[in-house]
Amino acid sequence: MLTAGSTAGRTGICQRKIRQAKEIIRIAVKKFGRVAVAFSGGKDSLVTLHLTLQEDPEPVIVINNTTIEFPETIRYIRKLEKELGLKFYVVSPEKSFFKLVKEFGWASHKNRWCCRIVKDGPAENFIKKLGIKAEITGVTRHESLYRRYVKPFTIYSNSPSIVRINPIYDWNQHEVWRYIKENN
Repeated sequence: MLTAGSTAGRTGICQRKIRQAKEIIRIAVKKFGRVAVAFSGGKDSLVTLHLTLQEDPEPVIVINNTTIEFPETIRYIRKLEKELGLKFYVVSPEKSFFKLVKEFGWASHKNRWCCRIVKDGPAENFIKKLGIKAEITGVTRHESLYRRYVKPFTIYSNSPSIVRINPIYDWNQHEVWRYIKENN
């Protein structure tokens, strides 16, 4: 079972990367106090949540329900919430994704309306309402060409009031899966 106190084995993922991720989280907690953790139910956010719980046992855990989540994802998130004995806050857009598609058309690379309206906006509004200034994410630079320059601490021009903390920014997919396996 996943526990906040377990750490990766000495033979798997590089211990330097684990220490670095924890240090990034420690700095964020010291600098900003209360932090939010963006949790999607995916592998990267699972690792980030696990690492965060080792440095901050009571973060605000935010789930972005885009209204098109797989039922299995929602069940997994609820199961994990019970196992960890934590409260997960679910935020949703005012209108469902498919209603918005009818209004705006399908999102495209040039017109990425969906992220701002369906995902980022609701989460950002919730986090701001709580007075939280930093959100810990599972973003890694290995995910795409657009993220290859991601840094541990990022401020985006479209949401400058919240600092995004990316503790596993330089982990690759293999390291993420290895960490999950070694920490059950």
